[in-house]
Amino acid sequence: MSYSMYVQRFAHGEPAALDEALMHEVLRPYVIAGDRESMLIRAGDGSEADVYADSTGLMINRPQRGGIFAVTAELVDRLGAVLLLPGCPTLLRAEEDRPHLPEELRDDCLVIELTGAAIEAVLDSPHAEAPREPDGPGCAPGPRSDWINPSQG
Repeated sequence: MSYSMYVQRFAHGEPAALDEALMHEVLRPYVIAGDRESMLIRAGDGSEADVYADSTGLMINRPQRGGIFAVTAELVDRLGAVLLLPGCPTLLRAEEDRPHLPEELRDDCLVIELTGAAIEAVLDSPHAEAPREPDGPGCAPGPRSDWINPSQG
């Protein structure tokens, strides 16, 4: 099952720009192909994902289980962003992030310690809308919010 995750910042209920220099600083050690806007990344354990980036957010497409989720957690934390997972609650780093979300996302979110293992646990949890497939995550494919930048997916 193929799906995408979205890293995005919000301020006062609206999408906000990411720090592109910091985003590329975090990603640089993992990039094995591509350019600043479209790249293939590989974590130390060999897991991979396609990443599409611009100042408004990142789309992490077809992430493989493993270290890619730790890279994603680091991105969300360092960028002061949230993680949008299709069919799952929005993942927040801290409760202080909730008031910055668009109103329609505020009730359906979880504050967690962002780690790769925690992201995978959410994907496998009962919070996910679709049952877990034998070789895939439990979340339904596709964006779960119209607040995701349409140019990214």
